[in-house]
Amino acid sequence: MINTRIDYAELVRAIKTSLTVTDYANNILGMNVIEGQRCAASYRGGSNPSSFISYGDSYSDFGFPGGPRHYCDVIQLCADARHNGDRAQAIYELARAYITSEKLAE
Repeated sequence: MINTRIDYAELVRAIKTSLTVTDYANNILGMNVIEGQRCAASYRGGSNPSSFISYGDSYSDFGFPGGPRHYCDVIQLCADARHNGDRAQAIYELARAYITSEKLAE
């Protein structure tokens, strides 16, 4: 019998090593992000040109409704942009789109 159970921590690690915040923001959300430089958080309709910054594997959104978000990962960005903050749905989407069985074996 093939074991199809995947460890949650292993799945999260695989997602984070497969996709940077900068790549996700630019290629999936259509933002214009340059790592280390501030820009508008257009994923949430923001227009302040200094509210969002990507550090590569994390980001800060200083104008996030309800208070600023600091050093969040690509999963949180996907959750906020596409799943109303639901990390479980974001993990499901990102795993289906970017993770292969070979990636989990690394």
